[in-house]
Amino acid sequence: NTFAVSQAHHTALWIALDMALGLVDGPEQAQHVLLVASDKLVFGGPGTDARRLVFGDVAAAALVSRGEEQGWAVE
Repeated sequence: NTFAVSQAHHTALWIALDMALGLVDGPEQAQHVLLVASDKLVFGGPGTDARRLVFGDVAAAALVSRGEEQGWAVE
């Protein structure tokens, strides 16, 4: 099954990782869960001059697999 996680404040990967661990350890007993995430970051605090904002792109991927023993592994 495929689904998307969208969350503010650049936390989608961490939320998806938590969900993946639930799929591996939970009643679904998934063998593998592939996570792929990307985001655009904007650095600058409240009141920052727009000319001083810094933009960046980030991406990450992880394969969460059922461990040979009880538990899980991230590769």
